[in-house]
Amino acid sequence: MIGFSRIAASVVALGAIAVAPVSLADCTLPKAPTSFPDGKKATKEEMIAAQTVVKQYVAEIEDHYLPCVDGETNPALAEGATAEQKKAYIAKEKAKTERHNAAVDEESKVSALFNDQIKLWKAAQAAK
Repeated sequence: MIGFSRIAASVVALGAIAVAPVSLADCTLPKAPTSFPDGKKATKEEMIAAQTVVKQYVAEIEDHYLPCVDGETNPALAEGATAEQKKAYIAKEKAKTERHNAAVDEESKVSALFNDQIKLWKAAQAAK
């Protein structure tokens, strides 16, 4: 039988891991899809395969990358912080925001490019 103190120690250890600061190196932006089937000529199977790739990319951004970036810690400024400490804090926050926004912009661009091909594919299917 496992003693209560060992269980409590395990719970405390897991909690410490859950709230551990995230470092910049841990947040890796997923590689965006770079090409899509031509909607005018693609088969249904090709479009579904491309859709799967886009959905996976979007999920990696939204479920992993953005929470990672947003979870990066930037220690709060203590009262009496120097001008240099304030400047460093602001620069880190700005960089974090820029990385978040750049990922969202790239995700939107990929989705828009794929949606353009979906529209072409639907139009081609309607013309048949």
